[in-house]
Amino acid sequence: MILPPFELHNPNSIKEAIEISQKVKNEGFDYVSGGTDLLQNYKNRLNVKPHLISLKNIKETTSIKDFNIGAMVTLDEISKSKILQSNFPGLIEACSQVGSILVRKTATIGGNVLIDNRCYFYNQTPFWRTSLGSCLKAEADECRVIPQKEYCVATFSSDSAPMLVAVDAKYELEGKSGKRIVKSGDFYTHDGIKRNFKDESEIITRIKIPKRTMDLKTGYEKIRVRDTFDYPLVSVAAALKTNKDKKIEDMNIVLGAIGTYPIINKDTTNAFVGEKISNSIIEEISEKIQKKAQPYNNLTMPVSYRKKMVGVLCRRLLKRLTNS
Repeated sequence: MILPPFELHNPNSIKEAIEISQKVKNEGFDYVSGGTDLLQNYKNRLNVKPHLISLKNIKETTSIKDFNIGAMVTLDEISKSKILQSNFPGLIEACSQVGSILVRKTATIGGNVLIDNRCYFYNQTPFWRTSLGSCLKAEADECRVIPQKEYCVATFSSDSAPMLVAVDAKYELEGKSGKRIVKSGDFYTHDGIKRNFKDESEIITRIKIPKRTMDLKTGYEKIRVRDTFDYPLVSVAAALKTNKDKKIEDMNIVLGAIGTYPIINKDTTNAFVGEKISNSIIEEISEKIQKKAQPYNNLTMPVSYRKKMVGVLCRRLLKRLTNS
């Protein structure tokens, strides 16, 4: 399919991009970085805006300095970063599993943490949606997954965000009201349309990784239909810290592609702080998290299978981190 008509703006600074956004806000606009997800939605005529503001030429967001990652850094650049390979391998694993190498050379970390939620009834061609009557997130006023008109349950589909949430990373945003910093775990919301608490004019400029991440073992696991293309159908990100006796000092397990936002399981993992990590403890943690997981029936694999795979991925990941 071909793209619909729109006007493309190419600012050279964040300030200029925000100024353009205010000039065209009444007509409607989207910011675009790599465009690997947004432009596909545009081809499917999903929430198309008449103005696209490209962030490609904004050089101030294209570098990795210490533990600060510019939002326009590509996923491929993150995968090759020496400092992240040494100190945050979980993010390397998450970013290196996004799409194909061609996608990763274009897609950015800022775009990935803001990627649109997905749903079987939404991510379809206009003809397909018309035959069914569309959905709440597109042209209709009713959800096809849970018949109601209050909120959308499209599934959260970012690979990098669950891993960032697991280590308590922060997002730096800049918009018409200035700059602010938001905890990644507080940024997302239970609404597949709104998705997050970002103001329309705001741009994510930088992702701040806590220095304590160096002391954590981090990892990421996911399932999808095709390894070189598909979005996650279930994903698990984990951050683990143990002492010399292998007793758990800190653990955070975050699920992606299960609900409308990254699901944090601190209430479950906190109960095991002080326990010596073992296969039986890993089994118990995995079972509890699997039991709590409630996937929506809006992706290509059955809910029962995705729920079971939550436990499988938790076990696999925790055993790998324990033995690393």
